[in-house]
Amino acid sequence: GDNEIPEQKIEGDWQTPATINDTWGYKSYDHNWKSAGNLIQKLVTIISRGGNYLLNVGPTAKGIIPEPSVRSLKGVGEWLKVNGESIYGTIASPIDILPAAPYQCTAKRGKYYIHIFAWPWDRKFTVSGVGKEVKRIYLLADPSHGELEFRREGEDVVISVPDKAPDSIDTVVVLEINK
Repeated sequence: GDNEIPEQKIEGDWQTPATINDTWGYKSYDHNWKSAGNLIQKLVTIISRGGNYLLNVGPTAKGIIPEPSVRSLKGVGEWLKVNGESIYGTIASPIDILPAAPYQCTAKRGKYYIHIFAWPWDRKFTVSGVGKEVKRIYLLADPSHGELEFRREGEDVVISVPDKAPDSIDTVVVLEINK
């Protein structure tokens, strides 16, 4: 249904049609605007499960996009300037992720993009089910791509992350893997 995201990957083409508030089109009484953070996390979750995000933005009768919509969309745009590599041209997660996990994954050839929604208090973040050899790990937002320390625990990768999340909405960690 509308505004719904499947709990796991679905084979074949699919999309989630959604609204930037609670109604389709413009309704003068609907002021329940979704934040940029909400839109970003939905975008990432949908992409990580192999879908397309169809977002409705309703202009007023005068053709004006309401300011709260503009603010949220600009926030998404600012996030994409830094993290767009982890969205554009990616495929669904090649690793299985539980619906309640604090992260999602998108991928390109040789890279897994781990989207962390909840930063670990103990500076250790575990990505489960990474079967491939990991060459290096870094924060996508770090222009120098300074390497993060990590260790393998079977199929899991335990990453040492900074004390504070570089992005409170979605920090992207890149795992470079052997193809």
